[in-house]
Amino acid sequence: MVSRCSLIAYASSFDQIGILTKKIEDNAKFSQVIAGPDEKNLTLKPDTLPDFNNLSRNSNPFKIAILKETIQYPVLDKYIHRKIKDIIYHLKNNAIQVNEISFHWLDYIVPTFHVLAPAEAMSNLARYDGTNFGYRVPFEKNDVDLITETRSKGFGKKVKQRILTGTYILHENNRALYKKH
Repeated sequence: MVSRCSLIAYASSFDQIGILTKKIEDNAKFSQVIAGPDEKNLTLKPDTLPDFNNLSRNSNPFKIAILKETIQYPVLDKYIHRKIKDIIYHLKNNAIQVNEISFHWLDYIVPTFHVLAPAEAMSNLARYDGTNFGYRVPFEKNDVDLITETRSKGFGKKVKQRILTGTYILHENNRALYKKH
């Protein structure tokens, strides 16, 4: 619904553009402004956009799903657990349906993310080499120096770590990581 034009993709299958607000009505107002067609992003589906300003709780009751295992996670901080429970109570008291659903693969989420995200980041950030996109260092002797210096100075430490991790993960010698055992 929202154009990704002018944004840098980190991990495309995880990236989402949206708004965080305290009130649903505020979110609807912002969404009405930023959602919609963009000639620079042809992946949008403008024909499916609702009129955010006319959303009614009575016509379409809001539903929220909570992953039951996240609330019961043994290492979840007690303060956070209490806050989540408070929010669920508040939602239910405001006629919002809250469904607790099971997600049995919770322990795999973080390890999976740490494999997929750097691999996608490496692929997405490869285009930022100073020749066509992004930051460019001035006056380098040749293309190799241009790309090396641009990436060395244009990316921060964490971004470089993610790119290197993604390069390692996607390296041909590591294909055994992807074999089904």
